[in-house]
Amino acid sequence: MSGLIETGGNSFTQAQVLRLVQRGDTYSRTGFNGLSRLYDVWPEETAALGLPQAFDKAGLGTVAWYCAMRERFPGKRDRIFAFELLRADQQLLEYGGYRLVRDDELGYFVTTKFPYRGESILLDCLTMSDDG
Repeated sequence: MSGLIETGGNSFTQAQVLRLVQRGDTYSRTGFNGLSRLYDVWPEETAALGLPQAFDKAGLGTVAWYCAMRERFPGKRDRIFAFELLRADQQLLEYGGYRLVRDDELGYFVTTKFPYRGESILLDCLTMSDDG
């Protein structure tokens, strides 16, 4: 999949990305890793697909949150993105009823689990926001 994303990721459609990531009412970690790579290699093209809204509509609010964060913090790639969120303004970490609450446990959890789960570890750390 990596080669396809590297060479042709700029031609993916919204529907193709949804099929890549969505598995019934949840997401595929492998597909999610592909989504992450799309944002790394083709950030403008991926952001233009309207993925936060598409994943919200598909019932995958946590993936919608991730897409919104990738678009809110452009230019951050690979591992740098996840660790940038650990330092970001707390108010910027909310979208679609989900939020990432920074605390000492979060930092430890992300740094110890990241090598095995990649950026999908962030979705495991989301909580519902007070207004969500």
